[in-house]
Amino acid sequence: MKKIALIAFVFFAGIACTNEYLAPDTVPSHSVIFTSEMDFGNRVQVNGRMTFGDVSAGIVSRDWTFPSGVDILGSDDDIKSTESVVKVVFKNAGQYEIKLHQKFQNEAFVNGKVAGTESDTTFVITVLDSVKVDMKVQKIDRNNMPAESLNLRTEAQNEIEAGKFVELTPELIGEPETVTWILEGATPSTISSMEPVRVKYKKLGVYDVKLIAFRNRPNGGDTLEYKSLIKVIPSSDPVTLDAVSNVPGSPTSIALNFSRDMDPASLNPANFNVKVTNEDLPISMKVNTVSLKAGEENVVMLGLSSPIYNDDEIEVSYSGALKTSDGVAANSFENKSLSFIKNNLLAASVFDEGFENSLEENWPYQWWGGIWGEYNLKISNTVSHSGNKSARIEYKPNGGMIIGHKVNGEVARFKAKSGKKYEIGYWLRVESIGKNKVGTGVPDIRFYWEPGTNWGVGGVELTEDLPLNKWVYIKAPYAEFNEDGDYQFWIRGFNENNPESVIYYLDDISISEVSLRPK
Repeated sequence: MKKIALIAFVFFAGIACTNEYLAPDTVPSHSVIFTSEMDFGNRVQVNGRMTFGDVSAGIVSRDWTFPSGVDILGSDDDIKSTESVVKVVFKNAGQYEIKLHQKFQNEAFVNGKVAGTESDTTFVITVLDSVKVDMKVQKIDRNNMPAESLNLRTEAQNEIEAGKFVELTPELIGEPETVTWILEGATPSTISSMEPVRVKYKKLGVYDVKLIAFRNRPNGGDTLEYKSLIKVIPSSDPVTLDAVSNVPGSPTSIALNFSRDMDPASLNPANFNVKVTNEDLPISMKVNTVSLKAGEENVVMLGLSSPIYNDDEIEVSYSGALKTSDGVAANSFENKSLSFIKNNLLAASVFDEGFENSLEENWPYQWWGGIWGEYNLKISNTVSHSGNKSARIEYKPNGGMIIGHKVNGEVARFKAKSGKKYEIGYWLRVESIGKNKVGTGVPDIRFYWEPGTNWGVGGVELTEDLPLNKWVYIKAPYAEFNEDGDYQFWIRGFNENNPESVIYYLDDISISEVSLRPK
């Protein structure tokens, strides 16, 4: 009894401390309205039920107004209702506005604010169609464009040459949340995407295509499947070797990238030969194993008897019975040079290695005086090794160049570490080398770095040994840095002994950590 009395005391004390007073016969007015889908965006599926409720305090009257296309359950009037709870069915897809007009005994609280004795509210309801799917499937032509559409019926067995792509486009009704393709025999075989997708069929066979769409709320889904829709037949395309490269992280591996998927049963290490030289000295090398790369059956992996290094010259030859997964023989080849895959440190820096985001003022003269300011530099879209731009550089007659690189007014730097070897490389397209005086220093390009500049680092001479009007990869002398830190490049050009201009295009500068063969 003491506990009850104490509670009562606190309650009345609380009333005494408030600034407002309600007479005993005053009914508080407070708008409280809801829909059964208010926590889910007020979305419902066609023919799905939805509830509207008005449980406001102090209500005198209410009037619900519904648009056409709505069935008010339990009522002959599908437009008006005065009930506190109204259950309806939406018969057509679209957006609907449901209006509620309320009258209260006193000024009512609406959304936390006093809003007078009358209030109007509009609910916007989205009614979705039932989830339905259809699809369009097209072959991809030699121009890499969608072309002929497939006949969409079970057992159609549309013929697709092995190694070719098809494009699949979902056609969706009802705003599904997930769309999944199940593509037997394709690579990849499962894709989740509402956008058109492209897949490759590599192996001979007859395959099904299935499309599944699902919506969690309002719940719904649809599945469309065609059995034996695609028949993969042997390709008429030639088999080409597109690239020979190292395998980063695996110094005893070589990757042969073919244009078509290969048959693992046709692989034989005895059919491959790898020739390795370093500074013209032969290095003994054997092919111990041969396999296909997991998930990329067009890549043949050669396992070597010992490691290869970035300063090695490597050539691969093949003669044997190698064939594609659809039975087409691969031609023999001899002395295909290996290109090393390297990680360009400039790609992770602000340095614009490809000149795609540069202006001339981003490559300023470094004010050495003398011949070193006798040059012209222009960012050009005339030719490029990659992307759309390159730097067109002219050493004036008896001139030279020294430039750096700035981005937003700051020196563009890259990170390097001590104790490592780095390959500095770039792509060069020479237009003119002039006529240098015989017996004098020839035009060249040198890449210096700062801090810790090595003034004795060699350059690449611009002589008749370089082809004209053809992109070639130039490998500058290997670089070493004194300590871990941030470095910048100075690019120096020399043409002091040449009475004519030297003109070339520069693109795709790189600096990459390399592993050199121990001496």
